[in-house]
Amino acid sequence: MLGLGRIFGKKYAANITSVNINYMNSIHELPGIKAKDKEFELKIPFKNKTASDLPEEINRPDLRIDEITIQKPFQLLSVSPQLPIVLHYGESTEITLKLRSPELAYTGPLFINMQAKSPDAVHISISSVKLVREGRSFEIEDSSRSLYLAKGEVFKQDVQVRSIVHEGEMLNGIQVSKPFEFVKAGTALPVQVSGSSFVLSIFVKAPDYNYSGPIEITLL
Repeated sequence: MLGLGRIFGKKYAANITSVNINYMNSIHELPGIKAKDKEFELKIPFKNKTASDLPEEINRPDLRIDEITIQKPFQLLSVSPQLPIVLHYGESTEITLKLRSPELAYTGPLFINMQAKSPDAVHISISSVKLVREGRSFEIEDSSRSLYLAKGEVFKQDVQVRSIVHEGEMLNGIQVSKPFEFVKAGTALPVQVSGSSFVLSIFVKAPDYNYSGPIEITLL
């Protein structure tokens, strides 16, 4: 497409309307830029704030970028700092991409793929979450989810306790079906369940291998 800059009397090599970054199956959008030259730099701020909902005493995973690719018609010339980029939790950096614009002036989005190829990554595909309590069971509606985690990484699962626990009952403990492992609850146990809504955050340790299937949470 012809750049809008030409219509208004300015020539831009590329009028990038938005920068769309695909990282770990999530899309992050940054504002667009106008590149005057065929070769230009794009600076991307990056901070490891993954799993920020985990309690402080649980180690957060490193953020890792092993490969960066750019969707045509742009061409990636260089990356700084050099790959792989590894950020511990809370650390930040600025990634500078040197890019080449297409021959014809371009208006539209720029798509960037950032990939982590850590051998320690596992895919956890949870088909359903079932709550169990004293012979009763309740399958949470639309509870399927897909996660890419480091081996043994902890993730959070929120559950509506009132779907299976009666008003005034005590919640004394939690068990999670294998191969998962219960780490802790967001609310200190034991606790008395009250009110029409009682959402409990449960922190679960993932296995060190790929898993596909249900997860069962027993409320004691």
